[in-house]
Amino acid sequence: MDEAGVVPGMRVLDVGCGPGAVTALLLERVGPEGRVVGIDRAPPLLELAAARNPDPRATFVRADLDAALPELGAFDAVVGRRVLMYLKDPAATLARMVALVRPGGVVLFQELVIDTAPTGLRLHDALRDALVGMLAHESASWTLGRALPGIFRRAGLPAPVLRAEIGVAAPGQPDTLAARVGMMKERLAAGGASPELLDTDTLGARLHAEREEAGVAWLAEAAVVAWTRVGERPAHTAGQRHP
Repeated sequence: MDEAGVVPGMRVLDVGCGPGAVTALLLERVGPEGRVVGIDRAPPLLELAAARNPDPRATFVRADLDAALPELGAFDAVVGRRVLMYLKDPAATLARMVALVRPGGVVLFQELVIDTAPTGLRLHDALRDALVGMLAHESASWTLGRALPGIFRRAGLPAPVLRAEIGVAAPGQPDTLAARVGMMKERLAAGGASPELLDTDTLGARLHAEREEAGVAWLAEAAVVAWTRVGERPAHTAGQRHP
Protein backbone atom coordinates (compact mmCIF):
# COMPACT_ATOMS: atom_id res chain seq x y z
CA MET A 1 0.00 0.00 0.00
CA ASP A 2 2.79 2.41 0.86
CA GLU A 3 4.73 1.75 -2.35
CA ALA A 4 1.59 1.92 -4.47
CA GLY A 5 0.74 5.32 -3.03
CA VAL A 6 -2.24 4.85 -0.69
CA VAL A 7 -1.90 8.13 1.19
CA PRO A 8 -3.82 10.40 3.58
CA GLY A 9 -6.99 12.00 2.29
CA MET A 10 -7.87 9.24 -0.17
CA ARG A 11 -11.27 7.66 -0.59
CA VAL A 12 -10.58 3.93 -1.00
CA LEU A 13 -12.74 0.99 -2.08
CA ASP A 14 -11.90 -2.20 -0.14
CA VAL A 15 -13.09 -4.98 -2.45
CA GLY A 16 -14.18 -8.21 -0.81
CA CYS A 17 -13.46 -6.69 2.59
CA GLY A 18 -14.44 -9.82 4.53
CA PRO A 19 -14.07 -9.27 8.30
CA GLY A 20 -12.29 -5.95 7.79
CA ALA A 21 -8.58 -6.70 8.28
CA VAL A 22 -7.54 -4.80 5.14
CA THR A 23 -10.02 -2.05 6.02
CA ALA A 24 -8.12 -1.46 9.26
CA LEU A 25 -4.82 -1.14 7.36
CA LEU A 26 -6.41 1.31 4.94
CA LEU A 27 -7.86 3.45 7.72
CA GLU A 28 -4.35 3.79 9.16
CA ARG A 29 -3.14 5.20 5.85
CA VAL A 30 -5.95 7.50 4.71
CA GLY A 31 -5.84 9.61 7.88
CA PRO A 32 -8.58 11.72 9.45
CA GLU A 33 -9.75 13.18 6.14
CA GLY A 34 -9.80 9.89 4.24
CA ARG A 35 -12.61 7.41 3.83
CA VAL A 36 -12.85 3.65 3.21
CA VAL A 37 -15.83 1.82 1.70
CA GLY A 38 -15.77 -1.95 2.17
CA ILE A 39 -17.88 -4.19 -0.04
CA ASP A 40 -18.59 -7.90 0.34
CA ARG A 41 -21.36 -10.29 -0.63
CA ALA A 42 -21.70 -11.87 2.84
CA PRO A 43 -23.72 -9.90 5.44
CA PRO A 44 -22.12 -11.77 8.41
CA LEU A 45 -18.66 -10.71 7.24
CA LEU A 46 -19.83 -7.12 6.78
CA GLU A 47 -21.11 -7.17 10.36
CA LEU A 48 -17.72 -8.43 11.56
CA ALA A 49 -15.96 -5.74 9.53
CA ALA A 50 -18.14 -3.01 11.02
CA ALA A 51 -17.54 -4.34 14.55
CA ARG A 52 -13.79 -4.47 13.92
CA ASN A 53 -13.77 -0.94 12.48
CA PRO A 54 -16.25 1.18 14.48
CA ASP A 55 -15.03 4.30 12.73
CA PRO A 56 -17.14 7.00 11.03
CA ARG A 57 -14.58 7.01 8.21
CA ALA A 58 -15.54 3.41 7.30
CA THR A 59 -18.71 2.36 5.46
CA PHE A 60 -19.71 -1.19 4.56
CA VAL A 61 -22.00 -2.11 1.66
CA ARG A 62 -23.30 -5.48 0.46
CA ALA A 63 -22.36 -6.14 -3.17
CA ASP A 64 -22.13 -9.20 -5.41
CA LEU A 65 -18.88 -8.74 -7.31
CA ASP A 66 -20.07 -10.99 -10.14
CA ALA A 67 -23.01 -8.64 -10.79
CA ALA A 68 -23.47 -4.91 -11.38
CA LEU A 69 -22.10 -2.83 -8.53
CA PRO A 70 -24.35 -0.56 -6.47
CA GLU A 71 -23.91 3.22 -6.55
CA LEU A 72 -20.67 3.80 -4.66
CA GLY A 73 -19.29 7.11 -5.93
CA ALA A 74 -15.73 7.79 -7.13
CA PHE A 75 -12.51 6.59 -5.49
CA ASP A 76 -8.84 7.47 -5.36
CA ALA A 77 -7.85 3.83 -4.93
CA VAL A 78 -9.31 0.34 -5.13
CA VAL A 79 -7.69 -2.42 -3.08
CA GLY A 80 -8.41 -6.13 -2.66
CA ARG A 81 -6.73 -9.15 -1.07
CA ARG A 82 -7.49 -12.72 -2.14
CA VAL A 83 -10.74 -11.76 -3.82
CA LEU A 84 -10.22 -11.98 -7.60
CA MET A 85 -9.41 -15.67 -7.15
CA TYR A 86 -13.06 -16.29 -6.19
CA LEU A 87 -14.65 -14.52 -9.18
CA LYS A 88 -16.07 -16.08 -12.34
CA ASP A 89 -14.57 -13.37 -14.56
CA PRO A 90 -12.00 -11.37 -12.57
CA ALA A 91 -11.03 -9.11 -15.49
CA ALA A 92 -14.63 -8.08 -16.15
CA THR A 93 -15.25 -7.40 -12.47
CA LEU A 94 -12.01 -5.45 -12.18
CA ALA A 95 -13.01 -3.33 -15.18
CA ARG A 96 -16.27 -2.39 -13.43
CA MET A 97 -14.31 -1.33 -10.35
CA VAL A 98 -11.72 0.58 -12.37
CA ALA A 99 -14.56 2.65 -13.83
CA LEU A 100 -15.05 4.05 -10.32
CA VAL A 101 -11.41 5.17 -9.93
CA ARG A 102 -10.40 8.72 -10.72
CA PRO A 103 -7.62 9.24 -13.31
CA GLY A 104 -4.27 8.74 -11.58
CA GLY A 105 -5.88 6.59 -8.88
CA VAL A 106 -4.35 3.39 -7.52
CA VAL A 107 -5.48 -0.17 -8.31
CA LEU A 108 -3.89 -2.79 -6.03
CA PHE A 109 -4.67 -6.49 -5.58
CA GLN A 110 -2.94 -9.38 -3.82
CA GLU A 111 -3.60 -12.98 -4.89
CA LEU A 112 -2.14 -16.45 -4.30
CA VAL A 113 0.13 -18.81 -6.17
CA ILE A 114 0.45 -22.30 -4.70
CA ASP A 115 3.20 -24.50 -6.14
CA THR A 116 1.98 -28.11 -6.03
CA ALA A 117 5.31 -29.79 -6.91
CA PRO A 118 6.32 -32.45 -4.33
CA THR A 119 8.95 -31.29 -1.82
CA GLY A 120 9.68 -34.53 0.02
CA LEU A 121 8.12 -33.12 3.21
CA ARG A 122 5.14 -35.45 3.22
CA LEU A 123 3.12 -33.79 5.98
CA HIS A 124 3.77 -30.31 4.65
CA ASP A 125 2.81 -31.43 1.14
CA ALA A 126 -0.36 -33.07 2.48
CA LEU A 127 -1.40 -29.81 4.12
CA ARG A 128 -0.65 -27.88 0.94
CA ASP A 129 -2.74 -30.37 -1.05
CA ALA A 130 -5.54 -29.97 1.50
CA LEU A 131 -5.41 -26.21 0.96
CA VAL A 132 -5.69 -26.73 -2.80
CA GLY A 133 -8.60 -29.11 -2.21
CA MET A 134 -10.31 -26.51 -0.04
CA LEU A 135 -9.95 -23.83 -2.72
CA ALA A 136 -11.19 -26.21 -5.41
CA HIS A 137 -14.23 -26.97 -3.24
CA GLU A 138 -14.81 -23.20 -2.96
CA SER A 139 -14.44 -22.75 -6.75
CA ALA A 140 -11.39 -20.56 -6.23
CA SER A 141 -8.11 -20.38 -8.17
CA TRP A 142 -4.82 -21.14 -6.40
CA THR A 143 -2.66 -19.80 -9.26
CA LEU A 144 -4.33 -16.45 -9.97
CA GLY A 145 -1.30 -14.47 -8.81
CA ARG A 146 0.48 -15.48 -12.01
CA ALA A 147 -2.40 -14.15 -14.12
CA LEU A 148 -2.56 -10.66 -12.58
CA PRO A 149 -0.73 -8.86 -15.44
CA GLY A 150 -3.17 -10.24 -18.02
CA ILE A 151 -6.18 -9.53 -15.81
CA PHE A 152 -5.06 -5.92 -15.37
CA ARG A 153 -4.52 -5.57 -19.14
CA ARG A 154 -7.96 -6.98 -20.01
CA ALA A 155 -9.50 -4.57 -17.49
CA GLY A 156 -7.98 -1.68 -19.47
CA LEU A 157 -5.17 -0.90 -17.03
CA PRO A 158 -1.49 -0.15 -17.60
CA ALA A 159 0.98 -2.94 -16.86
CA PRO A 160 1.26 -3.38 -13.09
CA VAL A 161 4.24 -3.50 -10.77
CA LEU A 162 4.48 -6.97 -9.18
CA ARG A 163 5.87 -8.04 -5.82
CA ALA A 164 5.73 -11.42 -4.09
CA GLU A 165 6.24 -12.70 -0.56
CA ILE A 166 6.67 -16.35 0.44
CA GLY A 167 6.44 -17.63 3.98
CA VAL A 168 9.45 -19.74 4.98
CA ALA A 169 9.66 -22.36 7.74
CA ALA A 170 13.22 -23.57 8.23
CA PRO A 171 14.63 -26.19 10.62
CA GLY A 172 14.99 -24.66 14.05
CA GLN A 173 12.55 -21.87 13.28
CA PRO A 174 8.84 -21.58 14.16
CA ASP A 175 6.12 -21.26 11.56
CA THR A 176 2.47 -20.24 11.47
CA LEU A 177 1.24 -23.18 9.42
CA ALA A 178 -0.37 -25.06 12.32
CA ALA A 179 -2.12 -21.90 13.52
CA ARG A 180 -3.42 -21.20 10.03
CA VAL A 181 -4.74 -24.74 9.76
CA GLY A 182 -6.63 -24.14 13.00
CA MET A 183 -8.22 -21.02 11.54
CA MET A 184 -9.33 -22.86 8.39
CA LYS A 185 -10.09 -26.24 9.94
CA GLU A 186 -13.78 -26.39 9.00
CA ARG A 187 -13.10 -25.20 5.46
CA LEU A 188 -10.24 -27.69 5.02
CA ALA A 189 -12.45 -30.51 6.25
CA ALA A 190 -15.17 -29.48 3.79
CA GLY A 191 -12.55 -29.73 1.05
CA GLY A 192 -11.78 -33.32 1.98
CA ALA A 193 -8.91 -33.09 4.50
CA SER A 194 -8.82 -35.97 6.99
CA PRO A 195 -9.31 -35.47 10.75
CA GLU A 196 -5.88 -37.01 11.35
CA LEU A 197 -4.23 -34.40 9.15
CA LEU A 198 -6.09 -31.59 10.93
CA ASP A 199 -5.17 -32.68 14.48
CA THR A 200 -3.94 -29.27 15.54
CA ASP A 201 -3.00 -30.45 19.04
CA THR A 202 0.03 -32.24 17.60
CA LEU A 203 0.38 -30.63 14.19
CA GLY A 204 2.95 -27.99 15.09
CA ALA A 205 5.27 -30.56 16.68
CA ARG A 206 4.88 -32.95 13.75
CA LEU A 207 5.70 -30.23 11.23
CA HIS A 208 8.74 -29.15 13.21
CA ALA A 209 10.01 -32.74 13.51
CA GLU A 210 9.60 -33.35 9.78
CA ARG A 211 11.66 -30.28 8.85
CA GLU A 212 14.33 -31.14 11.40
CA GLU A 213 14.69 -34.71 10.16
CA ALA A 214 14.83 -33.70 6.49
CA GLY A 215 17.05 -30.67 7.09
CA VAL A 216 15.21 -28.60 4.50
CA ALA A 217 13.04 -25.47 4.55
CA TRP A 218 9.37 -25.32 3.68
CA LEU A 219 8.21 -22.57 1.31
CA ALA A 220 4.54 -21.72 1.68
CA GLU A 221 2.25 -20.24 -0.96
CA ALA A 222 3.34 -17.02 -2.63
CA ALA A 223 1.34 -13.85 -2.00
CA VAL A 224 1.61 -11.87 -5.24
CA VAL A 225 0.67 -8.21 -5.25
CA ALA A 226 0.12 -6.12 -8.38
CA TRP A 227 -0.49 -2.41 -8.52
CA THR A 228 -0.79 0.30 -11.13
CA ARG A 229 -2.42 3.68 -11.67
CA VAL A 230 -5.44 4.46 -13.81
CA GLY A 231 -4.61 6.49 -16.92
CA GLU A 232 -6.48 9.47 -18.27
CA ARG A 233 -9.71 8.47 -19.96
CA PRO A 234 -10.97 9.79 -23.29
CA ALA A 235 -13.45 12.63 -22.92
CA HIS A 236 -16.37 10.58 -24.29
CA THR A 237 -16.00 7.98 -21.51
CA ALA A 238 -14.95 10.15 -18.59
CA GLY A 239 -18.48 11.42 -18.13
CA GLN A 240 -19.73 7.88 -17.58
CA ARG A 241 -17.94 7.56 -14.25
CA HIS A 242 -19.78 8.04 -11.01
CA PRO A 243 -19.40 11.57 -9.57
